[in-house]
Amino acid sequence: MAELHIGSQGVIKFTTYSQGEFVDSASITASVKPGPTTAIPNPTSTSLTVINDDVNEGSYYAYVPMSLTLSGEAKYIDFYASYTIPGNSTQSVINRRYYLVRPYAAIDEVIEACSFGLDKSDPNHKTYDEVAAAERYARYRINAYTGQRFDASSKTVEVLGDGTDTILLPERVESISKVTVDDVVVFSDTISNYTFTITPTNHAIRVDKPAGIEAFETYPYTEDIAEPAYFKRGKRYAITGVFGYENIPSEIYEATILLANDFFHQDTVWKNKYIKRMQTGDWNIELSGQAFTGTGNATADRILEPFIANRMVVI
Repeated sequence: MAELHIGSQGVIKFTTYSQGEFVDSASITASVKPGPTTAIPNPTSTSLTVINDDVNEGSYYAYVPMSLTLSGEAKYIDFYASYTIPGNSTQSVINRRYYLVRPYAAIDEVIEACSFGLDKSDPNHKTYDEVAAAERYARYRINAYTGQRFDASSKTVEVLGDGTDTILLPERVESISKVTVDDVVVFSDTISNYTFTITPTNHAIRVDKPAGIEAFETYPYTEDIAEPAYFKRGKRYAITGVFGYENIPSEIYEATILLANDFFHQDTVWKNKYIKRMQTGDWNIELSGQAFTGTGNATADRILEPFIANRMVVI
C-alpha cells in the first residue's frame, strides 16, 4: 500500500516509459488532491513541481506540500500525472492513491535510536526510504500481532444496549462528542440531557447518575430523571467521538524501534522464508517456533502482550 506520513513533506516517486522502456518525458505535469473531509467535502487539486532525478532515465519525483498532510483529517491523497514522450504527442497518465498514516516512530527517531549513520560514507548509513520501510515493517508486525491499530480517527460506532448503565464499545475510545438513541440525540455540544464517562479501560462508557437515584424513583419515570439501566436492551446507540489512540503508547514506540532494527538483520530474511534451521561450516542455527507466531522478536512480544486485543478485559 502506497502511503505518506501524516505531518510530513512526503515525496512521490514515479517513472515515465514508452513501449516497455523507461525514457525521459517531453512534457509532464502533476498534481495531488486530498480526500474529502467534514470541513472540506469537495477539496481542490494542488499542482506539484516535478523534478528529474538526473540519474535514471525516466525517473521523477515531487514533494507533497506539508499543508496537505499536516492535519491528518483526510484519509488519503490522490496523485495524478500526465506526460508525453519525445516523438509521440499521445498523453500517458498516472493515477495513484497514497494513504495518510501515522508512523509509530518518526524516521529521525528510528535513525537516532538504532544509531544509523546520517552520512553516506558511514558504513551503517540507511537511506530515508530504507528507514521508512523498516518502520512500516515494524508497524505491520505490531498490528498483526496485537490485532489492532494504534492510530486515531473521528467516527461513529453503533452498538446495542444490554440493560445496564454501561455499554461496551468494539473499539477503544478517547473522547465522545455525541450520543444518539434510535437516532434521537441525547448528548452533544448543545444537548446534555445526560452526561457520560469513559471507563478506565477506554472500551466502554457509562451514564453519570446521582448516587442512589434508583432507590427513590417511582413508576412512571419522569423525563428529566436518569432511568435505571440507562442503556436499554435492544436499543440502538450511536457513539460519535475519537476512537483509537490519540498518542502512541510508549510500549508501541519501543517495540517499533526493536522491530525496525531487526528489519536489517539477516535472520529476518530467514524467518520470512520460514527457514527454521541453518547449518554451514562450523556453526548451526535453529530458530524457536515462537519466531513464526509472534513479531519475531521475543522482547517486542513481551512488551506488546498487554495490547493483544483478544486477551483484553473490557469492563
